[in-house]
Amino acid sequence: MESKLCETEPGVQVLVHSQRPPGAPAADLILVHGLEGSSDAGYARSLAQAALEAGFAAHRYNMRSCGGTST
Repeated sequence: MESKLCETEPGVQVLVHSQRPPGAPAADLILVHGLEGSSDAGYARSLAQAALEAGFAAHRYNMRSCGGTST
């Protein structure tokens, strides 16, 4: 798994966890959590695992100020 902080505007960062299957992925999926959640929510993690098993790359994106990125 790769974790990356992406700056969306000056002083604002969002956290993205990316997981890739072995070889070339069938496609890339961006998974967004629900309100008051984060990329570590059980449903987000299990959906990412299912995507990996199906050959997709999964990118669990945290909304602004979620996932420990609020300052």
